[in-house]
Amino acid sequence: ESNEKFLVNHGNGMVVEVHGTAFNLNSRGSKQQITLKSGSINLLWDVDMIGGSESFMMKPGQMAQFDNKEHQYKVYSPENLVKYYSWTNGKLLLDQTRLEDILSIIRESHGVEVVLADPLSATKTASGSLPVSNDSRELTENIAALFDLEIEMVGKQVRFK
Repeated sequence: ESNEKFLVNHGNGMVVEVHGTAFNLNSRGSKQQITLKSGSINLLWDVDMIGGSESFMMKPGQMAQFDNKEHQYKVYSPENLVKYYSWTNGKLLLDQTRLEDILSIIRESHGVEVVLADPLSATKTASGSLPVSNDSRELTENIAALFDLEIEMVGKQVRFK
């Protein structure tokens, strides 16, 4: 959180110019998400990615989402910015969060293949906090307990049933 400017070149058509700030940059597949807690960020998009160069100065409390595949971005102020930083405190804050959204985090952050035996369970939701662990087994066990599911783990595949 110094006042020095630095650049984060994401390499996917987006450069983040940071000005003495606290922020979170999340990249999953073709999508990037930046949440700004304090300070300021100037987002710069590549000409090739959006058909022209563009920049946007973010203010605290704003979130920017960029999709490389769709060549689209949006900047807005979410209601609860805290949930985007909760992982830094070892937990994931849930607010009517769907099981399929939680499982996508496991896929992307732990590199495991997740299979739901019952596709209807994907729309189940939960609210509260979920302990975040670097151990994929512990994390999947916590999710299974939260949604009253059983798990079967084989290598890098987790099957929820």
